[in-house]
Amino acid sequence: MSEFESQVIGEALARLGRPAIVSADDVMAALRRANQLGMAERFSRISNANGRSQWLVDAGYARVVNSRARSDGAWVVGGKRVALYGRDDLGEAQRQDAAIKYRSEGGDSFGQRLRDVATEADKLCKQLAGLQSKAAGLGDEMRRLGALADGES
Repeated sequence: MSEFESQVIGEALARLGRPAIVSADDVMAALRRANQLGMAERFSRISNANGRSQWLVDAGYARVVNSRARSDGAWVVGGKRVALYGRDDLGEAQRQDAAIKYRSEGGDSFGQRLRDVATEADKLCKQLAGLQSKAAGLGDEMRRLGALADGES
């Protein structure tokens, strides 16, 4: 991996908040959200998990093997078998605990979508409150104008 690729992957992981656990799909989604579409495409085209794994190892993540998996060490997240990677500054037990939590929550990309929807809902609620305030102001103005019109007749 080139220095530029390493930097872009590092930035994608930073955008995710350098989570304890990450999947390749999480990294690709972060790259796409950052309009790094070419890098997301390149990352997704790496033909084997070892290549993607090396990119993540270079970025400070280690593969977290599911000891209960058949033979590939993959985790089932959202009905899909995926490789998970944990921050290499965490101990193995912490990475295993984080992977179990990640799996039970449906994966970070699911959590990120949920956070994105909640953020959008919050924005819409604020816009609605602003519109309600404007509508109340217009109602007051209409009543004032109506009173003026009644006084002129």
